[in-house]
Amino acid sequence: MLIETFVVLFTRDLKRLAQQIEAYPDEAGLWELAPGISNSAGICACT
Repeated sequence: MLIETFVVLFTRDLKRLAQQIEAYPDEAGLWELAPGISNSAGICACT
């Protein structure tokens, strides 16, 4: 039961991460720093 719950949660979260990454027009956008933000989206997605 616990393993199935983890599978559901990880699948859900990985799908959301994929949607967020796909929202960028190109890969370079993942690594750009926005003003006032100390980490790029790519760094946050990889950690």
